[in-house]
Amino acid sequence: MRQDRAFLKKMTEPGAQVNGHKAIATNTSLKIPTTGDELIRFEEKRGIYIWVKPEDILFVKTADHYVKTLIKQGQQKKWAIRHGTLKDLLTLLPHDHFIRLNKFYMLNLNHFIRSNENHRGIYLQDDFFVAVPHRISPYVLELLKKIVSGNDFTK
Repeated sequence: MRQDRAFLKKMTEPGAQVNGHKAIATNTSLKIPTTGDELIRFEEKRGIYIWVKPEDILFVKTADHYVKTLIKQGQQKKWAIRHGTLKDLLTLLPHDHFIRLNKFYMLNLNHFIRSNENHRGIYLQDDFFVAVPHRISPYVLELLKKIVSGNDFTK
């Protein structure tokens, strides 16, 4: 436990690095734009933290002041949590890769395959289904359809 505390203290210092990447987002009030090579800290299990590149974040859902995030680690996908709001996390992510579906969900467009309005969910790469029980606006659904059909609206 003492080593974990020392590591955490080291990682919260300005200029800290993890595996050659700049470590950020240990403070949820941090509001600086990122360049995409930084790592963001999530809690995998109680007291066990993982550092994630923004491009490995697939999907995010929120509950109060926590975000539950679907993360890709190698061939596996796993859920991890982070204290903060969806809005706070969005400020740490590249804006051209992520879209907010509604006030509860955010999606990484690089991993999106299709939506299924009948089953109220979306499919990510490898046909991984994520349920989205809350309504997605028709405007956002139309944008997602354009992405699937190859009309990239981000450019």
